[in-house]
Amino acid sequence: MGTPLWLVELIKKTFPNRRMIAKLTHLPVLGTIAEKFLFEGDDIMYLPKDDVININVNQSLDMPTETALPSKVIHEFIDKANFHWVMNKCICRDASQCEDYPIDLGCLFLG
Repeated sequence: MGTPLWLVELIKKTFPNRRMIAKLTHLPVLGTIAEKFLFEGDDIMYLPKDDVININVNQSLDMPTETALPSKVIHEFIDKANFHWVMNKCICRDASQCEDYPIDLGCLFLG
């Protein structure tokens, strides 16, 4: 079942106020309601890096280069997900009127 369009519109309209709304979730009643309706059943997964770096004390460090997630790992998550929700555009960039990155490059939500 797809996400209703009214929910997508609600997210887009409230996105600019996300920081204030996030602070409100610290209140006992609002926080419980937000947790129940927005985050119940969601799990955050952290993936380990592919390499290990030894750091010697009292030595300067070079800036790390960005490391892309290996596509094999990404495909594994996509294959194992029971549900795929593909967005045609990025809600975050659209709501923020982002001009630095393409809005039409959407998100893939897995569940």
